[in-house]
Amino acid sequence: MIESVTFKNFKSLRDATLELGRLTALVGANGCGKSTALLGVRVVMESLGMESDSIRALVTRRVSPAPLEGLCAAGPSPANGWLIDLRGHGIEWAAEFVIERTPNPFKSIGRVLKTELGRADRVLSLRLDPGILASPSPATIREPTMDDRGAGLATLLHHLAAARDERLDSIEADMREVVPTFKRVYTTSAAVPSTGHAGFTLDIGFEGIGRVPASHVSEGSLLALGLLSSLHMEGADLVLFDDADRALHPVAQYRLVEILYKVLERRPELQVVLTTHSLDLVNACRAEDVRVMGMTPEGTKIRKLTEHPEAARWLDVLRPGEMWSSVGESWVGESWVGEAP
Repeated sequence: MIESVTFKNFKSLRDATLELGRLTALVGANGCGKSTALLGVRVVMESLGMESDSIRALVTRRVSPAPLEGLCAAGPSPANGWLIDLRGHGIEWAAEFVIERTPNPFKSIGRVLKTELGRADRVLSLRLDPGILASPSPATIREPTMDDRGAGLATLLHHLAAARDERLDSIEADMREVVPTFKRVYTTSAAVPSTGHAGFTLDIGFEGIGRVPASHVSEGSLLALGLLSSLHMEGADLVLFDDADRALHPVAQYRLVEILYKVLERRPELQVVLTTHSLDLVNACRAEDVRVMGMTPEGTKIRKLTEHPEAARWLDVLRPGEMWSSVGESWVGESWVGEAP
């Protein structure tokens, strides 16, 4: 499990450390670096064991196809590169990316500084798209997976139904907690329109409505189904989920977080990091799992919500989201953070 990630000179994260638990919720203003933090974790996790040239290709593909100097924060940090240092149980890995000016264009070089690797946790970074989740997906002879935008969901669910190993039952039971009228999923063999290849379509059954094509289902229901399916997918030990509250009713957000905690109890190897702007979703989280990101003149800083000097008093009368809404983010960069009141 990853325990901490330190960012140096990576976009808005000039010098910031993110401590992670089994479930970690990142909150903060727009532009503070929540998505940047997920991106940095993803790039480093995917770079484990790679050579420099492969790391450079990975960064260009994942982060920016443009010259990489734009990744370097302005200010007092070293202006010629960035560093992400990741620590955890069985993992100690730092990836440094140095940018050297050549006649044309900039040159990016990835260098591994140190590694003590038990094994590389497998990362799934979700940026789910309802339209893609609802689309037919091709059949495969391999173990089917769903990608970060949701492609392959119908094939994955068809495989789980055929496997009869209770994973689909768990997904459907969890969905009923989030969407009370949900009944079950249906997959049907069909040609994929874009290619003509054999594949599967997805329908969803609801009480009082019946069987509905996935393309006619609400965004919130599709996003919840995509997330819950990813948690039961083999091979993913680290799930990064941006905008976890998107299109979900406040009650559904609360139920979703409850389910995440239950899934984490069933899967001790799993770790989830999510971002949100939702007071309701944060209310459902444990206070010690909330990380507040605040912008300062020196770049974004990250603190546990419980590090607020009056956290005990606030949390005695308010839930975590209510406390965050009340205290905001400006306290994160103040020097007395973490000291006894």
